[in-house]
Amino acid sequence: MSPVSPLRRSAATSILAAAVLLIGIATAPAGAGAALSQSPAPRILGAGSASAIPGSYIVTLKDNASLQAGGVAARAQALSAEHKGKVEHVYTKARRGFSVAMSENEARKLAAEPHVASVMQDQYVKSITADDALTQQDGSGGAPNLIQPVTSETWALDRIDQRKPPLDAKYHYADALAGDNVTAYVISTGIRITHEQFAGRASFGPNFRADGKPNADDCEGTGTFLAGVIGGTEFGVAKKVELVSVRVVGCNGIGQLSEFESAIDWVAANAVKPAVALNSLQICADPETGDEQACLPDVVASVVESQENLVASGVVLVAGAGNKNRDACINSLGIAPSVLYAGGTSFNDVRMNVSNFGPCVDIWAPAEAITSASVTSDVGELTFSHPVIAAAFVAGAAAVLKSDPKFVNASSATVIDQLVNKQSTKDVISGLDGSSFNKFLFTNPPGGFTVGSSVKLAPNSDGRLSLFGTNSGGFILQRTQAPLVGALPAGGAQTDAGAGNWGAWIQSSTKGWESVAAGRHADGRIELVGLTQTHELWHRRQSAPNSTTWLSWSQLDSPTALGIDAVSVKLLTNNRLMMFGANQDGRSYFRTQTAANASTWGSWTPIAFSGQARSVTAESNTDGRIEVFVADVDGQVWHSKQITATDTNWSVFTQITGSTTMGVLAAARNSNGKVDVFGTDDNGSIWHATQTAAGATSYGTWTRLTFSGKLKSVTAEANAVDRIHVVAVDTAGKIWESLQTAAGATTYSAFTLLDGQLRP
Repeated sequence: MSPVSPLRRSAATSILAAAVLLIGIATAPAGAGAALSQSPAPRILGAGSASAIPGSYIVTLKDNASLQAGGVAARAQALSAEHKGKVEHVYTKARRGFSVAMSENEARKLAAEPHVASVMQDQYVKSITADDALTQQDGSGGAPNLIQPVTSETWALDRIDQRKPPLDAKYHYADALAGDNVTAYVISTGIRITHEQFAGRASFGPNFRADGKPNADDCEGTGTFLAGVIGGTEFGVAKKVELVSVRVVGCNGIGQLSEFESAIDWVAANAVKPAVALNSLQICADPETGDEQACLPDVVASVVESQENLVASGVVLVAGAGNKNRDACINSLGIAPSVLYAGGTSFNDVRMNVSNFGPCVDIWAPAEAITSASVTSDVGELTFSHPVIAAAFVAGAAAVLKSDPKFVNASSATVIDQLVNKQSTKDVISGLDGSSFNKFLFTNPPGGFTVGSSVKLAPNSDGRLSLFGTNSGGFILQRTQAPLVGALPAGGAQTDAGAGNWGAWIQSSTKGWESVAAGRHADGRIELVGLTQTHELWHRRQSAPNSTTWLSWSQLDSPTALGIDAVSVKLLTNNRLMMFGANQDGRSYFRTQTAANASTWGSWTPIAFSGQARSVTAESNTDGRIEVFVADVDGQVWHSKQITATDTNWSVFTQITGSTTMGVLAAARNSNGKVDVFGTDDNGSIWHATQTAAGATSYGTWTRLTFSGKLKSVTAEANAVDRIHVVAVDTAGKIWESLQTAAGATTYSAFTLLDGQLRP
């Protein structure tokens, strides 16, 4: 994942290095005899701890050509038979090996076998919630809605879909992005799959706990509760996710490490992707007293390695950071670098006083007084407080993200980076120490957060508009208004610039683009800026004014650490272009061309906006001063102007009143000098407000434009006959356009459909 704190990465590196030494010591290549002869004699790892299980061992095999030819199962059976053992579990994906019941003497002999990398004594482990009492309450479930009314029982859902209080007593989510076609594996105590909260979406996976239970049903409660938080119809984050019960601990919350390893291995080998997994085990335990025991380094190294291999198989793995009110890096079962660890918060965004903390906690989420499904009946509810619940909220958010077409094939690291670094709400949690990351879970609901429009208009020097956007395949699409038939009027301006007068679409030969921006240079050539899905910025320009050919792409020196997700470009009075960018942290920036028509740009500079920006756009006033428009996380629109037309200093942001739900903004200047600002709101409606006078600091009332669907993105530009042309993309990617009824008018035609499809 990225970034990982130096402390956490150092600790993780040490663990992995230990894993290589402890369970891979005998894998030295031929010819390394001198070094090998100095290695310690084979031994049983993890032996002597209070959590050790006599007569049970976990064997890791050397992954050599011989093993690959004969198979793990055959090697396990042969070695077990030779050493009078009984194979319990075979591991083929998260590790190559098996668990076996045999005597200690035979286990020592087995450790000396040339095909064996290590033998580790099995350990008792327990659910992280095993010591906590569960409080039963009466109640029944509810039904999901696109906007779910929130009660005191579901306060946490209301919290994670907003940046900050006051909350709106609703949980916002997209029906198409509610975990549909995503599978969540709950590695815990099992799931009561018949509970009404799961609406037939829960199923049994394997039961690895050897306690006589016939299936992966839950008899302890933790797994059912956490599954309800992940995907319950009323209590869950991802209301369409498929839930699979993978049982590894029994009715008393106790299990065996060999069984946990089997679960990790099974999910790695069998997960239906896209997939997320939640692990609720983090504690070695004394089987007689149930007391927590520190896992030995051998055990930690083994567990970390298995979890890393599970993540490498393409599953996003989430775990709780622990409940001991201490540094989470001191984790009983280790900290795997690629696992997403969550800490718990109370009401008012305060760290729970029992939640672990520190640089190994990646993200925070609610975990106090949470209501979810109870194991006691199919309609039962349970109110419970425990930091591990935060991990269930995060796993649900990961499932929501994986149902987004942009992330369905994304790596675990990309998903974690999106949730932790780009999408989370920063600096709202109190009660953290100085080493903890202050990042709070945010589900990014529809209209809740964006970074600007995905479709852009730019004027050619002959008056024709060009339209740019990206499609779902990551290609840039472009089309230009059709040329005039016959002679041009005086001045060469196109007169037929009405709706529908467009040429054919042209698709880029390259793909992997997230969004584009476009603006016209002082020499008349359009500058095209492309943003890749990995936050790289590239630019190119027309080979000549009005041309359909372009110069080669070249990369801009833009730091990917800023995470710029959308850009726009405007021409300054001094003939330099100014570029504006915004990221998922809600921070916005600008940079300026070093000279007119130059191919080099200055550094990104933060825009002094005190809130978090959902969208940023800009337009020039008649006096040449650029005006910046920002929609904040509350949907309010703010604006600021250059102090003078050639500098990079800005006035204080002031609010354009009357807007409370705006998401994406665009702006264009009328022929009379007044600026029109447009915005799509959270319901998909489109609005506009006009400056009260050219260059004024005040705007008139927001007026809704005529459109019956739901728009997601918008762009606007004045055309050759001085009428503002508006193009918008709906939630399905269909493209619509509207035209000002006359130059300078405050009314617009009804939207008409264009051919083609763009990313919303």
